[in-house]
Amino acid sequence: MPIYTGEERRTIGVWQELLAQGLYVNLIVPPGCAPDQCLLRASCSAAHTPEQIDKALEILAGVRTDAGVTA
Repeated sequence: MPIYTGEERRTIGVWQELLAQGLYVNLIVPPGCAPDQCLLRASCSAAHTPEQIDKALEILAGVRTDAGVTA
């Protein structure tokens, strides 16, 4: 699932904060995308429990708000 974050500096900051809180997502920055279309890619599988998914969503929501990511 793509999480569009916009510019590269913000994307790297969000990615680092997610890692610090124990949530790993893939980082997509130039040259893998346009400079203003950076994103994070999150994945989940049937092996994840509902509790793990809920926790991941909590972390994402908090970091998104702190970083000013609106979409």
